[in-house]
Amino acid sequence: MLTELIITIAVIVLLPIIFGVVFLARVWEERKMRINESFCIRLPKLITVFFAVFGILFFLGMIGVLIGYCLDDSMPLPYFLLAEGLILFILILFGVGFYSVLSYRIVVFTDKVVVKYPFCKPKTFSFEEIAYYSLYGNNFADIQCYDEYGITLFSVSRLLVGSDAFFRLLTLREVPAIDFPFPKEEFLHFPRYRLFRNKQRAKAIFFSALFCGVVFLLMGLLVMSLLNVKTYTESATEGYVESFTLKEDNFTLTLRGDGSTYFLNNIVYDALDKSFVKELEQGIFVRLQIGYTDENGRKNIVGIEYLGKVYLKPQEAEAAESSNYQSGRTMMFVFYGIGGALILFSVFPGVRFRRYSAAYRAAGNGAD
Repeated sequence: MLTELIITIAVIVLLPIIFGVVFLARVWEERKMRINESFCIRLPKLITVFFAVFGILFFLGMIGVLIGYCLDDSMPLPYFLLAEGLILFILILFGVGFYSVLSYRIVVFTDKVVVKYPFCKPKTFSFEEIAYYSLYGNNFADIQCYDEYGITLFSVSRLLVGSDAFFRLLTLREVPAIDFPFPKEEFLHFPRYRLFRNKQRAKAIFFSALFCGVVFLLMGLLVMSLLNVKTYTESATEGYVESFTLKEDNFTLTLRGDGSTYFLNNIVYDALDKSFVKELEQGIFVRLQIGYTDENGRKNIVGIEYLGKVYLKPQEAEAAESSNYQSGRTMMFVFYGIGGALILFSVFPGVRFRRYSAAYRAAGNGAD
């Protein structure tokens, strides 16, 4: 509890400090920027360096997990592959996001503004097209630029170098400012604005449903990859305990004169009489029931007997494994069902989005 409280307080204190440092770095870089006939609105170098260092550390962390698995085989192979896959997926998303942020630039000329979007062709807007702008909130608010119908042309984050110069340029050109909140009622009488709102709403619903559906399907695939039907070929062994370890409810035990490793996973551990762990010590004589050998060559324990007392029955161990397997199957089908339903649902806003987009393009300025 104390750890969570310290982390919460640290985040509350550090976030404003980080944003303040970023803002001061942006102001310092902008003072050094030369503004002639054109200038570029871009990300501050401090943020670029920060994200680059973070990405490198994240990549090194992924390599560390790989090395840790090679040194310690206590982690099952499916869980290791799942962890590495998730880390790799997050790293790819981070790389795409980092590239998107770096490639997003706004070049301001005397008569036009060129917005360079990632993975898209640059868009050019003349200053005559910018009919209004809005600046909400404090120093971190974005500058939103609109056309005469209230449609958003582009936005400029105040965290970007050159945003203050662009704001001064809009002021010098006497572009009208729109107060907060955005007065959409004043623009609803324009058919083009109504089409734009409907198009954006349908687009947001479509991509949100599609993205969530794909995520749920991937989660179902991950759960399916972890499901494994155990084939029990029960056998018995006995001997004197040489060593034992308990790590996160995963119990490992070795016997004298026996080169095998006996393992009790966290699922079966819940069915174990925990008093056995308290009485366990080196040199005691135990009888073990073995259910199967896993992919790491460990013999999985399904029964334990010590001094005539049974601390774990094979029926209880198999019931725990079966219950976990059934729960996993249920979860897998739930994920598949939700994911499939969301993807099917996304078809409807997708059709609406295409229809509104076609109507919006056909309308043009003449329709208003």
